[in-house]
Amino acid sequence: MPDIDDRWHRRSKDGKPERTDRYGIGARWLVHWREANGRQRKNSFVRKVDAERFATTVGHDLQSGSYIAPEAGRIAVEEWA
Repeated sequence: MPDIDDRWHRRSKDGKPERTDRYGIGARWLVHWREANGRQRKNSFVRKVDAERFATTVGHDLQSGSYIAPEAGRIAVEEWA
């Protein structure tokens, strides 16, 4: 199942949220998942709702067996023709 991580905040040892070194830089939400062949993938999002939506879609595709790796569609026109 995909996991969603907040790149801008983490929990300190006492459980309180604290800012990371990446605070305010780049996309905040990181979705990472593992394909059936064991390869780990990741994708970043600015909004949490987008990350959650993507994680739900990828999780469903992985469970149902309809997941297609992003590079699977990258084929040169010359090869295709």
